Amino acid sequence: MRKGFLILFIFLIYCNLYSQSTVLEIRSYRNLTFGMVIPGINTRISETNSNAGRFYIYAKKVNFSINFNLPSNLTSGGDNLPIKFTATKSENSNDAVAGTSFDPYTGTYFNARGSTRELYIRLGGTTAPSTTQAAGSYSGTIIMTLTITDN
Repeated sequence: MRKGFLILFIFLIYCNLYSQSTVLEIRSYRNLTFGMVIPGINTRISETNSNAGRFYIYAKKVNFSINFNLPSNLTSGGDNLPIKFTATKSENSNDAVAGTSFDPYTGTYFNARGSTRELYIRLGGTTAPSTTQAAGSYSGTIIMTLTITDN
């Protein structure tokens, strides 16, 4: 009998950055969730899937870079589960619209200079459980960093 296990990501991100002429705001709208994963079978969550992670960024008159610190494994106690991430960016709030793909391991750049813009980041991924993967609730921490590149 094969055992499955549940994987959840916890994104606890809410940040506002203010200065006199620029504004950046980020919110985590949804955690990346894999649900039940079967040992030996890769599970993929695409960026347009309702289980993909979703972030909202409000930018006013500022250019900025987006970088992630991503785990290579999810953990449950002493057990590791390999994971690879994918990402898209879009100014469309509709989850069915994937947007532009970018490599979350190298990051991306966004230009809101001279205007107010809204950006949606969607994070997907693929788990690669071994055939002997231990059952459990696996999780990992993702850190998103926004860096203002000019004013």
